[in-house]
Amino acid sequence: MRALILKPRVYVYNYLMQIYRKAYRMLGNAYWKLFGGILLALLWAAVGTLLLCTMIGFPLSLKCYKFAYISYKPFGHSVTVVPGKNLLLALIWAFTLGAVMCFVCLTGAFVSCATVIGIPAVWQWLKIGRLGLFPFSSYVD
Repeated sequence: MRALILKPRVYVYNYLMQIYRKAYRMLGNAYWKLFGGILLALLWAAVGTLLLCTMIGFPLSLKCYKFAYISYKPFGHSVTVVPGKNLLLALIWAFTLGAVMCFVCLTGAFVSCATVIGIPAVWQWLKIGRLGLFPFSSYVD
């Protein structure tokens, strides 16, 4: 009898948490777009367009466009880095465009740290900075 009473409470709690997460993502993405997300997404798209002009960079340009979308809406996505995959290509990327992209993201993270309301955005800047350094060994969920 007691299990029957507790079950509706659990369902209501899960439902309310689901609504809370969606609202947090929506508000976080709106804040992100206002304070740097659009510029970062445009930067990723510009890098993707530059790489699209070369034969060697064509496969990477597709990843850059994917990262542009993630930079536009980072809340709700998670990034997993698997080390050791495509090591030579990753080193070439890290010392050229990857360093620039990571520097932009680190600068944005430091600027966001200056305000209390920007603290949730710091983790998003660092997440996208990780994508900037390791695009070949990153998986986005």
